[in-house]
This record gives sequence, structure tokens and C-alpha cells, in this order.
Amino acid sequence: MIRREVQVKPEAPLREGQVVDSQRRLYNLGVFNRVTIAPQNPTGTEPTKDIVVLVEEAKRYTIAYGGGFEVQRLASTTNPTGGEVQAAPRGILEITKLNLTGRADSLSLKLRGSTLQGRVLLGYSVPNTFGNSHFSSQATAFVEKTQDINTFTESRYEGSIQLTDHFPPARLCSIAIASGRYSFLI
Repeated sequence: MIRREVQVKPEAPLREGQVVDSQRRLYNLGVFNRVTIAPQNPTGTEPTKDIVVLVEEAKRYTIAYGGGFEVQRLASTTNPTGGEVQAAPRGILEITKLNLTGRADSLSLKLRGSTLQGRVLLGYSVPNTFGNSHFSSQATAFVEKTQDINTFTESRYEGSIQLTDHFPPARLCSIAIASGRYSFLI
């Protein structure tokens, strides 16, 4: 994975732009806290140098949590300007596993729940899809249930698959991205 992202070529002159681009590409994978690319023994008299790539891997697991309080004013069918006020505590939990298979992919689970609404999102993202740094993909599954509402109760199931192509930008723009997405609802 690291070798694929490093743009410095063997037996070629060392260019600062290649070093900076290689560091950016490695940071963009999201699995490294620190990336250093430098020649070994830079002040030596030898005309050819070995390039050392040092990386510090980020924590593989991240956990985020939170809580809050949710208040809603629900209009009644008899009095649209008045209505019942409902309140509920809310909890949030997010767990992410970085570098799941050693290819900079990640798996995340996000839970949000209260007595009024519950939501679960499972996501899987892969940079360098098909072994190509121009492609990235993401798959998500989403479930949401809303209850205790006077006018309706909702259950929603959704999934999506997305493939993104980051192609070289044209001269007139700095970012060029093509994206395709397929979603399905149950």
C-alpha cells in the first residue's frame, strides 16, 4: 500500500513535488498520523541516495459517544397552532475500525437512539479500489425508525453503493471528480 502511494521513482532525480505529493497521498489514506519522506544520509558525498519513508500508523479503533436531550412540539389534528410537547434523552455511539484488511479500508458503525427515534448506519469505504489510486468506493446500510408521533410512524431501510473516480483536473479547475451512486430503499 505504501509503495503504491510513493511517487518517488528509483534511479530518478529526487523532486520536492514528488515528495510532497507522496506525503499527501499517504495522509489521505487516513491510516497514518505522521509521514516523513527524506533521503538517507543527505549530507553524504555519495551521488545516489536511498529514500526513507517513515510512517506512524493511526489508532485502528476510534470510539465516539455523546448524549443530549431532544424536544419536539407535535401539532395536533384539532389545533394546528398548539400541540403536545414531547421530550426524550438521546444517545450517540460511533465505532470505526481503520485499516480493516491492511489496505487502508475502514468499517464504521454509527448508532443514535432516543425514545422518539432510532438510527443505525453501517459504512465500509475503500480508497484505491481496483488497486487504482483514482478510484474509491463506499457501501452503506441505513436503518431508521421513528415512533411515538401523533401523525405517523416511520420505518426506513436504505442501502447504497458508490464508486468515485478522481481524474486529473482540467486546466480550468483544480478538482475533478466523477461519481456514480446506486441506492435502494426497502
